[in-house]
Amino acid sequence: MYDQHGEFESSAFVARDITDRKHLQEELRASEERLRLITDRIPDMVTQNDAEGLVTFVNPALQTVLGYEPEALLGNPGMALIHPDDLGSLMEIASAGRAANAPSMRAEVRLRHADGHYLWAETTGTYIYDTQSRYLGAIYITRDVTERKRLQEDLRANEERLRLITNNVPDLISQLDEMGCYTYASPSFQTALGYDPAALIGTRGVEMIHPEDVERMTALYQEAITTRPREMQAELRLRHIDGHYIWVESTGAYLYDEAGNYKGGVFVARDINERKRLQEALIEQEKLTTALEKEQELNQLKNRMMLRIDHEFRTPLTVIRSMAYTLDAYADRLGAEQRGLKVDAIQRQVERIVLMLDAIRSVLTGTYADQRTNRLPVRLLDLCRAAIRDIEAHFGTSGRLLMNVPEDLLVDVDPQALKEAIYKIIVNALLYSSPPDLVHVTAEPIDGEVELRVIDCGIGILENEQPRIFEPFFRGSNIGEVSGIGLGLTIAKASVESYGGRIEIDSDPNKGTTVRLRLLAAE
Repeated sequence: MYDQHGEFESSAFVARDITDRKHLQEELRASEERLRLITDRIPDMVTQNDAEGLVTFVNPALQTVLGYEPEALLGNPGMALIHPDDLGSLMEIASAGRAANAPSMRAEVRLRHADGHYLWAETTGTYIYDTQSRYLGAIYITRDVTERKRLQEDLRANEERLRLITNNVPDLISQLDEMGCYTYASPSFQTALGYDPAALIGTRGVEMIHPEDVERMTALYQEAITTRPREMQAELRLRHIDGHYIWVESTGAYLYDEAGNYKGGVFVARDINERKRLQEALIEQEKLTTALEKEQELNQLKNRMMLRIDHEFRTPLTVIRSMAYTLDAYADRLGAEQRGLKVDAIQRQVERIVLMLDAIRSVLTGTYADQRTNRLPVRLLDLCRAAIRDIEAHFGTSGRLLMNVPEDLLVDVDPQALKEAIYKIIVNALLYSSPPDLVHVTAEPIDGEVELRVIDCGIGILENEQPRIFEPFFRGSNIGEVSGIGLGLTIAKASVESYGGRIEIDSDPNKGTTVRLRLLAAE
């Protein structure tokens, strides 16, 4: 304070505590710093507009996204960067929101880049009001969604192409969920099967499958769940709405989630009814062709058989006729011994004819393959001797057979059946080998069985004909005019197998043949 002369006498001060204010100012500064750090670093554009729509704040992302310096936008209308075609709709959204005191808005718009092109952006705005609900401005966060919009457009275009395909192809296209229910059915279900595709949604696909195909398709479904194949293919029958079934060929791609759980599949089924009909017709035609070929083969076999029988019977009948004529014409000139020889010759030829007739009858009636049960323990040597005696009596081939069969070998067989087999095998060996070549008959025990071998050094059997040697009336193409009607090995095989034996043949053309009989040994 000063006196009247202007001299300082004393002073007075008033002090106010502003600690709280300074503290708040510091907190505000720190908060603004944190906000700046955030807005400077986020990739989205952050802008603030005042009530007039002028930009009062923009973060550095403006430079990255749109290529503008942030300062270039400050004080300018935020709407200046909006594509003209989007400006009207965005202003309507903003005006409607402010009029209703809405807290926020959202829109997708195109923004102009600094180089002139536009990009799609998603902007979310938060409106600012005072305590009297007067509009003060807004804060906008804007994100570049150009790539997302491109993907959405590509997806839409792909879905449109897929719709065009599925709506126009004649194949049945469907999608089933993990429970086998339709989630999609193409319009072709209407034309091919008579079903409204919309009515199929939620129904089970198995209900349309033919009952005889259900088990097979269910197995494929279980396989999809357990082994997780990626694809399937099957032929099945689907029921038409009128009740009849059509054949389809179905291919599918199974769907799985990331954990490998089955989530259904997409399937394409093609009508193959006509193809199946043609296949069945072809099968029937092949059956008819096969039957015709068999009939022709049988006729040829019959013709060959009759010609062979004619040839084989003519020889002994000629002998019989000759001997009978001699006996009749020269009976008074022939002695008793000569007449006996003629009669023996006639009897041998008659016996030969009888044997051939027996063989033919057994084959024609099927009795050659009867399962015989008259099995007895018998000495193999005795059966071999009996067969050789008959052969020598009928064919006069003494001296060409060498036999080495142990006396103690017992076999459990039907004696008559085995004798017939041995007889026919030895006769074949003699017929198809020429004197002075010998035929060897040997036997030995092997692994609880007895093996009887008949070995010749004759013409052998051609390799390509060996699989047919047991067929009735089959005769090798290399045997020439050797007598026989092609039944010997057929009957021999049936005889041996009738009591559990086996017959095997090894043969080399021009070297000879070995026939092995494996017989059950008797205890």
